[in-house]
Amino acid sequence: MSELSGSVSGSAPDADDVDTDEPDHDALDLDGTDRDGTDDGILNPLKDRTLAALLAVLGAVAFVAAFILTVEDWKLTADPSYVPPCGNSIFISCAASMQSWQGKLFGFPNPFIGVAAFAVVTTVGVSMLAGFRAPRWYRAALLAGTTLGIAMVCFLVWTILYRIGRLCPYCMVVWACMIPLFWYQVAHAAQTRLLPLPAKARAFVVRNRLIIVVVTYVALLAWIVAVLHQTIADVYL
Repeated sequence: MSELSGSVSGSAPDADDVDTDEPDHDALDLDGTDRDGTDDGILNPLKDRTLAALLAVLGAVAFVAAFILTVEDWKLTADPSYVPPCGNSIFISCAASMQSWQGKLFGFPNPFIGVAAFAVVTTVGVSMLAGFRAPRWYRAALLAGTTLGIAMVCFLVWTILYRIGRLCPYCMVVWACMIPLFWYQVAHAAQTRLLPLPAKARAFVVRNRLIIVVVTYVALLAWIVAVLHQTIADVYL
């Protein structure tokens, strides 16, 4: 009887020994995998180096496009008769976008924002490739900035299609880079539980990240064709 009472009294677990279902964020690597090598049940997890490479490469491409737009805007401001080499037709024109009020949303050319923002994105990507492990607040800030960027892109796409009516090639390069930059950061944030999504939603976003990017590209292309189909027909048919 004394042995039974002793075993019962001695078997009560301490609070620190209780295993709960709550995830230990500090026990997760940035790619969402546990440090013991498990993948938290997510198929095809997004690796840190993959995200880092995307940030570095796409950030650099978008930086170059924004820089070219900045130079062209400066030339156009200095000489209103200047014709940018990126086209001046009824379908394609950088000048039409740069000379609109939407091209200077904050009182200065929008490409200035792109030059600064994409320099940061590229630097973060290169740093991660070199071994930098960004803390959660840093990744949250980068995702917040990218979200604002994709919102701005959506507004500018709407402006170009419904107000200007002519496409800007370098702007489109920026759009093409922003889409995977946004969705892959969302997938990474969901995978590492930076975004508090349900388990099924988290697994869906991470597993289908490439499909989501492709669907977004197709939707954007369909939107452009639907709005500018008559102009496209007049120019190319």
